[in-house]
Amino acid sequence: MELDRQVSRMLHEEHMAVLSLLEKLETTLQRAGRGAPPDVADGDVIRLMGDLQAGIEGEITNHFAFEENELFPCLAREGEGDLVDLLCEEHVVILPLGRQLAELAGAVRSGNVNGDDWARFHRLGGEFAERLRSHVDKEEMALIQAVEDTIDEEEDTRLAEQYASSR
Repeated sequence: MELDRQVSRMLHEEHMAVLSLLEKLETTLQRAGRGAPPDVADGDVIRLMGDLQAGIEGEITNHFAFEENELFPCLAREGEGDLVDLLCEEHVVILPLGRQLAELAGAVRSGNVNGDDWARFHRLGGEFAERLRSHVDKEEMALIQAVEDTIDEEEDTRLAEQYASSR
């Protein structure tokens, strides 16, 4: 699909980046298992935990805030209220889950986790990855197309500038 709107391209690029992060998370969870925490001397684990924290606390939080505060009201005015409602409902579940995961990622990074903490991280990480992947799929299939179909060039420019300044 060719994307004509700046906002569509920006959202799509972030979706691809988050899918890459989720793939790394799922690979690490599968490799490490639920038992003991992974070796914190492993640079890949430390890097992933930092990327998770930064991604959740920064990019994902900003992405959701932009959608809810700027993009969704525009789409709702254009008749996309059902889609907006569904995506907002998912944000309400995903973001708190992500914040818990980011906090645990910080603990893993510092080596301050025991087996129970890691089991919780493993469970939350799996749920977060599953929910966020499904959410991204919905946005790629429906939200991006709604933006392409309903946002005019002037509104697209305004939204893209607003989004760029919030990153």
